[in-house]
Amino acid sequence: VTYYPKKKGGHKVNVKYGGKHAPGSPFKVPISPKSDASKVKVTGPGVEKTGVQPGKPTWFIINATEAGKGDVHVKIEPRGRGRPVDVNVTEEGKDTFRCEYVAPEEGEYR
Repeated sequence: VTYYPKKKGGHKVNVKYGGKHAPGSPFKVPISPKSDASKVKVTGPGVEKTGVQPGKPTWFIINATEAGKGDVHVKIEPRGRGRPVDVNVTEEGKDTFRCEYVAPEEGEYR
């Protein structure tokens, strides 16, 4: 059985078998608002338009405190060909992450 809640807030889920409630039913289920990637803020020297120096460590902060629930995935790769850059992502607080990396060479990364 699949259900799609229409509103955020507390909901009760009734589960019955043979007309009787299953153990624990009704279940109280909190419904959180959807995540909104447009509310994620990314700041720091590692994402400035002025660029970074190859071979030097840099960083940036992801602040998702206003974006709702969701997972953070970070991938930095050179435009064209090449392998992705290793990124160390550390949770700094609730929904705030510090990302550290070293661009190995000059070029455009995305």
